[in-house]
Amino acid sequence: MPKQEKAGTTSPLQVGTDKLELRGIYRRFWNVTPAMVDRYCQDGQRPQWEAVKDYIRNMDENLHTGRGLMLIGPVGTGKTTMAVAALRELIEKEPNQGYFIPMVSLLDQLNEERDSRSHILEERIRHTRLLVLDDLGAEYDHAWVAAKIDAIITERYNRMKSTIVTSNLRRDEIRDRYQMRIFDRLKSTSKLITFAGKSLRHTV
Repeated sequence: MPKQEKAGTTSPLQVGTDKLELRGIYRRFWNVTPAMVDRYCQDGQRPQWEAVKDYIRNMDENLHTGRGLMLIGPVGTGKTTMAVAALRELIEKEPNQGYFIPMVSLLDQLNEERDSRSHILEERIRHTRLLVLDDLGAEYDHAWVAAKIDAIITERYNRMKSTIVTSNLRRDEIRDRYQMRIFDRLKSTSKLITFAGKSLRHTV
């Protein structure tokens, strides 16, 4: 996907990096914007990016109706970068909205920090206008985990809050791993975009 660039080599950030970190976007993705993805997107991922761009163009309507995205396919094909670009579009307009979190980090924090910090995190992921759940399926396979995922997806579904999910699992694997209602709710409120091909990540 887009090359990793040094800070400051793309268009100036409108939202400061401290604000991006509060929304869960850390240093590796600070320079990811729709314009950057558009510039560096490779031909093999162009159809998927055009579908994500369509979601971004209709962001207001999508958030109003609780519409999200499911980006699924092999590792290293640009799913996370495109999800961050969509989230960044919202953060530029509403700096106090939107949140990005990898599934492993989310469930570790909810499991280990059973205090006020965990409560604050849980409230944020339930109520923010656009939540990006990155790498669904990478978390531990456990009944408590499935229950937490069910609770998050169900509440956001009922509140008509938009969710973008990325996953390395195939559609049938997502359906088989989680309760059917989780898959059905994601499918009914999200545009499914599938990715293919080899990893575009480069070793340094």
